[in-house]
Amino acid sequence: MDKAIKKEKVFETIIGLLFCLPAVIGVICFIVNLCTDGDSCKLCSLRGQWDWQYGGEGGGATPPIPIYFGMMAIAGAYMLKNSVRYLFLKEEKPEETNKTNN
Repeated sequence: MDKAIKKEKVFETIIGLLFCLPAVIGVICFIVNLCTDGDSCKLCSLRGQWDWQYGGEGGGATPPIPIYFGMMAIAGAYMLKNSVRYLFLKEEKPEETNKTNN
């Protein structure tokens, strides 16, 4: 196996794990929020991008962060699909070192 390909796949695995991390943290915070009184995990600072259209008078506004988390998780899962196995492959030594000189 070519060393450059293995390096590329390991790097792709690390980037894919980083892309999946925000979604996993979001799920953990959501579960903690359900199990506690609701004050432990808040996303108060994520104001809605479209809040200005409604003037804050009962209009609907939502932060776009769940869409970004979902898209990042999809991209991360796609990157992890064929690259995780390269983390566990060992490099093969050339056969010449294994042979004894006769």
